Amino acid sequence: MGENIDKNSRMLPDIRLGDVHQQLLNDFSFAIPRRITAEKQEVKIAGSAVFDTDNHMVGFLGEEETEGLNFLTGKVRGGVVKAKINNDLVVMNIQGVKKVSKPT
Repeated sequence: MGENIDKNSRMLPDIRLGDVHQQLLNDFSFAIPRRITAEKQEVKIAGSAVFDTDNHMVGFLGEEETEGLNFLTGKVRGGVVKAKINNDLVVMNIQGVKKVSKPT
């Protein structure tokens, strides 16, 4: 399932224990992959857990919020994005993303 990150922008990329340790030593907030859930006919990896600058877990991001985080941080490599426009379902297959940040 973890190999499908390119097809699912709603989960964070893999993270190693050493990377989590490095995040704990930094003075920044961070997020790690949340959980595996079993549903009726599928197993899902989605969402993320958020930690503050004092290394306390402050909450969870759902699938859509994690997707937004991936877009903001430039961690999306691809995937399918669904949206409703005028009550019609629109599906886009993302094959690459480029992030540009400009201070205002």
